[in-house]
Amino acid sequence: MTNLNLNSGFISGVTTKGNKIAILAFEVANTIVKGANLMQSLSNENIRHLKEVVLPSEGVQNLISRDMDELLRIAAADKREELKVFSGEVVRFGNRCKDPQWHNLDRYFEKLGSELTPEKQLKDEAEAIMQQLMSYVQYTAELYHELHALDRFEQDYRRKLQEEDNSTAVQRGDSLLDCDKEHIPYALFSFKDRQGNSETES
Repeated sequence: MTNLNLNSGFISGVTTKGNKIAILAFEVANTIVKGANLMQSLSNENIRHLKEVVLPSEGVQNLISRDMDELLRIAAADKREELKVFSGEVVRFGNRCKDPQWHNLDRYFEKLGSELTPEKQLKDEAEAIMQQLMSYVQYTAELYHELHALDRFEQDYRRKLQEEDNSTAVQRGDSLLDCDKEHIPYALFSFKDRQGNSETES
């Protein structure tokens, strides 16, 4: 199975002729990867690295601020913006589903945000769901690479056919030329014979 780097993604534009694979599948996979990256960035290990290494670094302190509380607020605002973009994409995909239960997920998210659900429970559920979704992404990655391979194969096949057609056309032209060469002596003899008869009659 293809190993999919969380920082990689699918490039739009995979349209293999004769195969109606909706590009939406690859967009969904990209969004899932974004969600996995966001979740990973919020892990205890990454947050600790942010607080102990990134924010106290000389570059951040000199270019942004030396106030650690302000830096944490900026970092939190960035993550909230990432979450907003991610949830917006999820809402968009939900509204495009044929099943109406996935429509208007923005209302569900608002309701979820107002509920007092234990943080650990939400985290465990999110990790379990994301793990399952990433397995789907792996399958989509396999499909993505296979479609690329099929597209290359079809291009090579069409090129070979074109080369064979061109070669056949050249051979056909050579055969016609050889045939014409065979008839040239006879044509010349016939022409000279007719020319001689014409002079005799005159």
